[in-house]
Amino acid sequence: MSEKPKAMQPFFKEKLFDLDTAVAKGSLKRATKLHQSLLKELEATKNTPDLAYSKQAELARISASLQSTELKLAEMRDWQVFATNPKREALCRQMDALLRSNQHPLPIRAKLIHNLQEEWKTLGPSDSREGRRLWHKFKRLADAAYKPCTVYFGEMKHLRQQNFQRRMEIIESLQYYLEHNKWEQANWAAASDIVKQSKIEWLQFREVPRNKKQRLDQLFNTVLSRLQDKLLIEQTANHQKKQDLINTLAAALAEHNGGSPVPLEKLSKRLQLEWKQVGITLRREDQKLWRKFRLLCDQVFSLRSELANETAQKAPDARRAKSAINVKQQETARQSLVQLSELSRLCDQLEDKTLTLQQFESHWATTGLPEKKWLQAIEQRRSHLVIQSGEATEEAVISTIEQLES
Repeated sequence: MSEKPKAMQPFFKEKLFDLDTAVAKGSLKRATKLHQSLLKELEATKNTPDLAYSKQAELARISASLQSTELKLAEMRDWQVFATNPKREALCRQMDALLRSNQHPLPIRAKLIHNLQEEWKTLGPSDSREGRRLWHKFKRLADAAYKPCTVYFGEMKHLRQQNFQRRMEIIESLQYYLEHNKWEQANWAAASDIVKQSKIEWLQFREVPRNKKQRLDQLFNTVLSRLQDKLLIEQTANHQKKQDLINTLAAALAEHNGGSPVPLEKLSKRLQLEWKQVGITLRREDQKLWRKFRLLCDQVFSLRSELANETAQKAPDARRAKSAINVKQQETARQSLVQLSELSRLCDQLEDKTLTLQQFESHWATTGLPEKKWLQAIEQRRSHLVIQSGEATEEAVISTIEQLES
């Protein structure tokens, strides 16, 4: 630290102390700035008219102190050059590698170039020949590496201006629709689609001048909010319509007394058609309402399933009863055929005279008679044979003739 005079002006005393502190800490940049400031102040003070001799001597001591500090600063600069030039060379290599590389998108490339430049600044100034050579090399590489970025940012500036115009067109279009649409006869589905599409298009033109983005967003959100308020009124009314359909079906289910579910099914189907005809709704609210409505519809169709199950359970008993009747009828028919065959054989024997009429009548009585639909034909043949046999009594012949006539 330089030797301080015993008497100093307060300004110089304070600044010299700061200068010595900066030198002691190795803060070359701050020390250089303080040193230059003191030299200017010292020169200005020397030129003060009628300066007292004591002051002149004091200024001479300050000047000597500053000269001593200048030597220390020169040593610090030499050391800094020695210490920082390898770092400068490394930064030149990194900038050259960035120039030759195409792996980074141009916005990232520009940021990396900026980072290397900021790192270069932290090394401080260098007045040495080698330092100046490295600086010119670094700047040349940085300019070449940034050239594609200049083109890119120029194109982006043009794109942002175009997107600004497109966003303004969206705002103006929505504003015109809001003010001129006949809302009392509105096509609400179309209005909802316009709102959705405007949001999609708005995001497509997101790159706009940064100083205009906030104002654009305010204008868009204002007109969009007014449109959404109108949609919300209609959606709320439609939510109530669907809730009314739910209430109607719930009440019908509550009044169902276990009879036929057909009327409930018809009502359910009609209400489903009406449900589809209800207009726009909020998706989340509509899903909640649909789950309630669907649950009630499922209950209606479960009644039909229960009835079908009951019918299915009764069906086997009915089939078994019908089967038993069929078996009995088949057995009766079989017995009738056997009896008919036996009676026909007896008639053949009577006709062939292998049986007497008495024998014939005896066997006929014990054989049994077939079903009525087959009995008439065999009875007619028996009567003819009895008359033709010549063995029947007059009473038997008269009785047989009466049976034939009847």
